[in-house]
Amino acid sequence: MDFQRQFRMVLAACKRIKSAQAVFDISRLRSGVYALRWSGRQEAFTAIVNLEQRFGEMSLSSALKGQDMLTGNVVDLPGGPGAPPAAIPTDPLIVAET
Repeated sequence: MDFQRQFRMVLAACKRIKSAQAVFDISRLRSGVYALRWSGRQEAFTAIVNLEQRFGEMSLSSALKGQDMLTGNVVDLPGGPGAPPAAIPTDPLIVAET
């Protein structure tokens, strides 16, 4: 997927989420890799963006499970104390958490 199309999809999804969720948080998972989290009373969404095209692994503070809003794929990344590191995604993920 080309960058411009990918960025448009991410921006559109983030705008939809932002309009319905009250709490926002951003954290650095690794140099160039960030997690953006929106949450409300009933739903939570997490976006993972790899801004510097990093490769390798990242550690998550908690597991991330749900459906990627961009591709429809199921996401199940390990996280939390003692969990193995997860592979850094090359394409952005925007996960509707389950």
